[in-house]
Formats: sequence, C-alpha cells, structure tokens
Amino acid sequence: MRSFIYDQYGYLLEKDVNEFSFEGYDFRLVAHEKSEDEVRELAFALNELKKTLPFSVKSCIVESRNHTLVTENEFGNVSLIAAKKDVYNFNAIIYIIEHGSQYIKKTNYTISNLIDLWEEKLSLIEEKYLGETKIDDYAFQIVNVESIYAIGLASNAIQYLADIKKDYGDSIPNLTLVHKRIESMRSIDIFNPFNFIQDTACRDLSFLYKINEIKEKELFDFFEKLNFSKTDLSLFIARLLFPTYTFDLLEDQYNIKKNISKEFFELNKNGKKRMQKNALLINHMIKKYALRPIEWLNTVL
Repeated sequence: MRSFIYDQYGYLLEKDVNEFSFEGYDFRLVAHEKSEDEVRELAFALNELKKTLPFSVKSCIVESRNHTLVTENEFGNVSLIAAKKDVYNFNAIIYIIEHGSQYIKKTNYTISNLIDLWEEKLSLIEEKYLGETKIDDYAFQIVNVESIYAIGLASNAIQYLADIKKDYGDSIPNLTLVHKRIESMRSIDIFNPFNFIQDTACRDLSFLYKINEIKEKELFDFFEKLNFSKTDLSLFIARLLFPTYTFDLLEDQYNIKKNISKEFFELNKNGKKRMQKNALLINHMIKKYALRPIEWLNTVL
C-alpha cells in the first residue's frame, strides 16, 4: 500500500496504511466499484453541494499522477479522498439533508425494498458470518451472546417495517442525500463522497442518536423542522432498532479477518444502558406521535 500510494499519488508514507495525514488534511484510500465517469460525477456533486452550504468545507477526490480519479490495485478500483482536519456538529448533517435532494437520481424506493435488504443481511449474518468466532476464542461467549441479541433486534425491526407498510403504505417519501454510515463527525467521514447514499433523513438522524451526537429534544426539533410524517417517524424507530454496527463488525470479521473482540466487549458492557436509552426514546415517540406500539420494549425498562 505504501508504494502504491507513492507511485499513484506521490505521497511518501512511513507506514503501510490506507489512511494518513499530511499538512492539516486527512487522506483515505477508498475501495469501490465505480467507473472513472461515475466518480467524476460524484466529485462534481460534492463540489456543487459544498457551494450550497453556509460554512467552508475543504474536501475532494484526489487526482492521481495520471490525472485520473480512479486507480486500480490488486483488490480492484480505488480512489484517494482528502479532507481538511475539521470536526462538525449535527447541523452540518441537517444542511446536507435539506439541500441534498437535488444531487440524487430519483428512484422508486419502497418499504418492501428495505425489508428485502434487511432480510438478506440477516440471512448472511445467520448463515455465513456468525460462525467465524471460534469456540476456543476467549471472546466467543460475548460475541455469541451479542450476535444472538442483535439477530433478535433485527427480526423485530423487520417486523416493524412490515407493520409500517400495513399502516401507511409501501412508499418511502422525501428521499435526499444522506450517509451509508456515520461513525464520527470528522470531515473525512461526513464529506466522504463514497459515503453518500440516497435515503431518507431518518437514516442519518438514527446514526447521530446512536453515537450520542444528538439529544432527544434536538431530535424532536428536527422531526418538526424536516416535516416528518408518521411514516418517517416509524422508519426512524425501525432504524434505531436495527443493529447496523454489530452486523458491520461481524461482516468485517468474516471479510477482512478483523479482530472484533474489543468492540464486542464494549457492546456487552454498555448494552443494557444503550437499549434502555433507545426504549425510552421510542416509547416517548409512540405516545407523542400516536405510532404503533412495541410491547416488548417495556421489558427492558
């Protein structure tokens, strides 16, 4: 990786890494399956988005020595992204949500589509990823317990999606530009164009709540500001229930052989507190907005 980054981009690194810092900027090599033309469209959309924001954002996709945005290594297509070392608050996410709809290609996205995606993910976890931790591993019991708990949460989230479809119909309205994942508020994560995806605002708001970047009162204020419908509010609840982070860890363990023991011990340590926090919020939302109740949540309070 060290020689690849130097040969393609001219940055001389001390270590063999795919993420580094240089002169006040963070850099990250991102693997993807996009063509040169598709990445140039992505770079254009990012630049146009930055123009609409009321604050400065310095981030880009870096050209190679050959003036391309896509290069190829032994694993496939990659691109180098760069962003100034900045940390944003949740308002940056809200601005992206409010202005992002003009940068997406309108498609028909339904609750049935989301159910299919989550069911496919759940099947992969159960049939492929779950058995990767060996029984003689010291973390086996913790990983096993947390994984089984996550599978239960996912099943309940999928059932809640089916209930939303029954109550409000199959359509998912108000698609905009959001993030595949939000794990930090660093510029390299928030303005990583490969992290953008077409979905509803509830996706980003659920991530922000999960990583403690937004409080309940602020959340309710944004529900009002963004004109959340009962469908939007219910989708937020489903996303809050779905254990994305746990499933991502299991996937990384299987695909890139990541040691996930530390993360799972942390999940286990804070699991009860985290679930109680989510249950209190969901119950408050159900009462405040007259949404379909989730009876089993009362057992964790």
